[in-house]
Amino acid sequence: MASCDWFRLMLSIPLREPMTKAALFVQWSAIIVYNIIGLTILLVPHMWKEFLKLEFSGRTEGYFRLQAVAQFELGFLYVIFARSKFNVSGGLPIRGPVLSKIVFVTSFMVPEYLNGSLPLTYALFYLTVDTLIAVSTFLIWYCETEDASVMQLAEDMMKLMLSGLPIENRPLLS
Repeated sequence: MASCDWFRLMLSIPLREPMTKAALFVQWSAIIVYNIIGLTILLVPHMWKEFLKLEFSGRTEGYFRLQAVAQFELGFLYVIFARSKFNVSGGLPIRGPVLSKIVFVTSFMVPEYLNGSLPLTYALFYLTVDTLIAVSTFLIWYCETEDASVMQLAEDMMKLMLSGLPIENRPLLS
């Protein structure tokens, strides 16, 4: 049983505190959108090929499947973030995906579509799903958090990004 202790620790099993609504939303949206869809893309890529109107030639199917593995892994990380208790106020790691889904996904997908590397249906599917999840996460957090604001979100995001920088006399691993 000791060999699975790391897994239980990563998933915060058992939970020490009840999860917030925003954390529950992040967990379940990650499981459904990233884990389940990623797994089905990996196992049944032709179903998604038809749904997204994709054309496979050469190594395209292999790259599509590799993308599914990365998608599954990202979902697993979102589940870990949702279930973890960080030393940061207000469930900040829950709001982290808001920025990444809106800014980073868009800044990757749009240029890739414009240079012809991604089909429009693929880009629209992921842009729509990620934006809906990000906006929903923000709205749930906003409704359940006292004194929540867009400015608080921006300030907290800066604190989170800067908190990752090494500080003198602070061990990197504790």
